[in-house]
Amino acid sequence: MKRSRIKPKQREMDDPDTVAMMEWRFEVFFRAESKCQAQCTPTCGRWAQHAHHIEGRVGTNPETGVELRFDPDNGLALCHDCHAWIHDHSTESYEQGWMRKRIH
Repeated sequence: MKRSRIKPKQREMDDPDTVAMMEWRFEVFFRAESKCQAQCTPTCGRWAQHAHHIEGRVGTNPETGVELRFDPDNGLALCHDCHAWIHDHSTESYEQGWMRKRIH
């Protein structure tokens, strides 16, 4: 699989958080081979367009010490329809592990 980088504007490249978030998104998509990891709707596009934080962005992974917003283990690659469905159906999403309550 060929890796391609998203090219931000130069002013964004000066912000370390912007660069780190882009690297996080890239890693989430790469791990999923750019495919939707939920495939929970009949209209699933099968190809990921969104990177979703499972446990939100605030906090730190206690095992790795990595901030949750930059931790690839805290991400899912999703198509647009599945991402919307997950946020609209939180009970089912928690049951499936697509969302997780913060415990740190």
